[in-house]
Amino acid sequence: MTANNPAFKGFDRQVIEEIKDRIPIDTVVKRYVRLKNIGRNLFGKCPFHTEDTPSFSVNPELKIYKCFGCGEHGDVISFLQKIENLEFPEVITRLAKEAGIQIKTSNISDKNYKTIVEAKNIYELVQKFFTYYLNDKNKGLKARKYLENRNLSSKSSQCFEIGYAPTSENNDILTKFLIKKGIPESKLIEYGLSTQKWKYLRDRFYDRIMFPIQNTSGNILAFSGRVLDKDDKRPKYLNSPETVIFKKRYNLFGIFQARKYISDKDFVILHEGQTDVISDFSIGIRNAVAPLGTGLTKEQLQILSRYTKNIAIAFDSDAAGIKASVRAAALAYEQGFNVFIINIPYGKDADECIRHDKKLWITAVKNRTPAISNFIGKLTERVDPSSVQGKKIILTKILPIINIITDKVVQDHFIKEISAVIDTPEDLIKQELRNLSKRSAYSTTSQSPQKPGKMAKALPNQPNINTFSHETYLLRLFCSDPKLFTKENLDIDLNFFQDEFIKKIFEIIKNEKVESLDNLFGQLSTEEQDSLKNLIMNPDQQLLSNDNLNEIQKEISDTIAQIKTNGLKIKYEEVRRELKRAEISNDIKKATELSEKLNELGRKIKNKN
Repeated sequence: MTANNPAFKGFDRQVIEEIKDRIPIDTVVKRYVRLKNIGRNLFGKCPFHTEDTPSFSVNPELKIYKCFGCGEHGDVISFLQKIENLEFPEVITRLAKEAGIQIKTSNISDKNYKTIVEAKNIYELVQKFFTYYLNDKNKGLKARKYLENRNLSSKSSQCFEIGYAPTSENNDILTKFLIKKGIPESKLIEYGLSTQKWKYLRDRFYDRIMFPIQNTSGNILAFSGRVLDKDDKRPKYLNSPETVIFKKRYNLFGIFQARKYISDKDFVILHEGQTDVISDFSIGIRNAVAPLGTGLTKEQLQILSRYTKNIAIAFDSDAAGIKASVRAAALAYEQGFNVFIINIPYGKDADECIRHDKKLWITAVKNRTPAISNFIGKLTERVDPSSVQGKKIILTKILPIINIITDKVVQDHFIKEISAVIDTPEDLIKQELRNLSKRSAYSTTSQSPQKPGKMAKALPNQPNINTFSHETYLLRLFCSDPKLFTKENLDIDLNFFQDEFIKKIFEIIKNEKVESLDNLFGQLSTEEQDSLKNLIMNPDQQLLSNDNLNEIQKEISDTIAQIKTNGLKIKYEEVRRELKRAEISNDIKKATELSEKLNELGRKIKNKN
């Protein structure tokens, strides 16, 4: 279990268990996944991989989750670790605060966690430094004028904690400030705040508008700086290097500010730059984010999928932006998103359009079009869709993206659309699509992605969770509510059971007077507990709603009867084979006894049916 990890002995096991008791796992999971009650479990689409059919299961009573598609499983602590990309102590500290539990972290032995806390404290100090210089009457004047010219309101600046990295003769103002605060020079380099040139340290960021990069919890992980002057020969944007707490592919600019609005609006706008995101915010469009100087990644899409499955790409209108839009759309389709394109109606990017006429941009957002329809439209502006060459170009560009879409209804919609545009029968286009699938010609990643919903291979020594018997079903019925552990329901002849593990569980339930699942799990080994969890939580066989115990009790009686019938049939086959052997060996006495036994079993089976 998580609590047994020796690397985190600074936390008392009892505290960890108290946290899991006070904070229901389904309450936390519901912040990221839409769940539906089915029996004692809740089901939804897994936030850790793309799937069409919900296979992500949460059991509030056992305080665990499990995905039967990708295999992810654990408790409320491991769920937050995975979905927020946090360290174990970070999650414990956060949940303890939410649960109102006071903990001491001074004796935590995890070196990595101490480094993370140290980095966050330094970044918060640096943020205050940048804010101070933005508001400085003289040194921040140039930066404030830049923001005013960009029509970025003070409210937007405060919300995104925008600052200014000052310049000086040696460009070492921040470096000297942090050294005076007692921060070692090695840490300044490690955390990407200073660079070393010969023997001297210099500020990594100077004379730039500074944007802090925050995770979904609002913690500052890094910084991004933008030059103020068009004539500045330096890179337009400069991001912090990757550190122990910052990995570009796992983070999005503006996600902390936008996450609530993305969920409320049920779509996200994806920009290329930070100023586009902030410009959107300044005119009331608050569901926008941006990658961090790199192309869109699968990990970033996984973060967005927690809040919506609808993405509107609004990259720059130049050739590079269009190319990036196509790649981002392909990757988003691959991850199961509904993908749209927002055409920039004026200027190069959203920021420029908003400064020209915000109403023009608001209309463009409303008029966003499905990405494939958008790409087809742009292609028909360049080539003649009625010509043979034009048809081939359009199919070559569009079919690889359609091929990525897993939803057959959506795929069929775009096949009809492209068929109409190039005046070609749908059957021919579908044949080309099948040929393309065989060649696997298009891939947005270096490796073929796992097909959504593909079941992970069963672990060694684990039960086959996709194969169900009446015995498995009976066990799940019982465990759906401990109130069912009654003497009447437990009047079962276990000799009819074929699965030794399930037979053992029922022996414990019958003989040990089990009153709760906790009581049951307490009598099993760790391996047996894992096996039982797999059987209880598997979604491939639906249970009745537990609202009506009488219906479940009837289902229990019917299932027990079926198990007995199955057992009789198995016994019948065993006796029949034994009888055949007795006849072959000419053992008349034994054959007579077995024949009578076979007839008796036959009558019992007939009566059962």
